[in-house]
Amino acid sequence: MKFEENKENEEALERLKAAFETPRKGDMISWQSVESVMGRHREDRGGWSIIRRFRRWIFRKHRIVTFCADGEGIRLLTDRDAAREVPELRQRKAYRQLGRGARELEAVDQNKLSSRERSILAHARAAIRQHRRETGRSIRALDKFLRGREPIPVPPAPPPRPERATTTYAPREGPPRMRPRI
Repeated sequence: MKFEENKENEEALERLKAAFETPRKGDMISWQSVESVMGRHREDRGGWSIIRRFRRWIFRKHRIVTFCADGEGIRLLTDRDAAREVPELRQRKAYRQLGRGARELEAVDQNKLSSRERSILAHARAAIRQHRRETGRSIRALDKFLRGREPIPVPPAPPPRPERATTTYAPREGPPRMRPRI
């Protein structure tokens, strides 16, 4: 079922698309201009929904990454800005989400679960801890790299394994080995 959008919101979105038909990377669309084109304040009902949809349209149609800058407006990132800012922000968000998931799993009463469900829960907790640990390491390495310091050294990949020589064995003498039935 598709959510039916308010007609006023649809019209506001179309006005935004028409007003900013050809965005350029590196530009800033001020909140004042966005609000004047929308015909309402961004904090009013449906304002942020329209802005999210407008940013999604910019990304899909023009392949420009956008960020909302507090007090300024919508930043249309250059490729260099996107390469520096997007990984850091997305990793930090993932780290927070993993922490939230771990806290929510801690609230589960294991006494009310079957043994299979407890096993699944234990594996889920371990996976979240491991993923959060790896994400934290990645954040720190990226932070050091972006700040101009040496990143945490990554061990080199092991050399490829040599091809195994195929050996032929002499046929075994005697009766064939029987495996015991279980």
